[in-house]
Amino acid sequence: MDDGSVTEKDVLSEFVVQRHLPLPCQETGTYYLDDHDEGYVGYFSILAAFFWLNVMSFDLWNSFPFDWSGMVYFYGPIWILIIFNTTLFILTAFQIMKVKKELRNIVKHHERKQKLNSDKQE
Repeated sequence: MDDGSVTEKDVLSEFVVQRHLPLPCQETGTYYLDDHDEGYVGYFSILAAFFWLNVMSFDLWNSFPFDWSGMVYFYGPIWILIIFNTTLFILTAFQIMKVKKELRNIVKHHERKQKLNSDKQE
């Protein structure tokens, strides 16, 4: 787009890879990354970040002793909220199905009534 607007793709590519920073190249002296190269560099960067996150997580896990009381203290309230939210979600889904069934019955009853009225008028 030559009108100066910035697309989401442009923002993401600039965020992942600074493509306007020239890289050294023997033939021309400078080299800019094209879309193909940006994909490889971006993919490598994301993989490297997640692998480093795994290393840090393992190190953190390895440095703390396993403590059940700590697990209950930290994860207990979260599990209570998850169970509560799931229960409410299921109850809401059943309520929606019940209301949809009632509405379907009302519409059918109304359509039958309209058909009877139209038959009487003919």
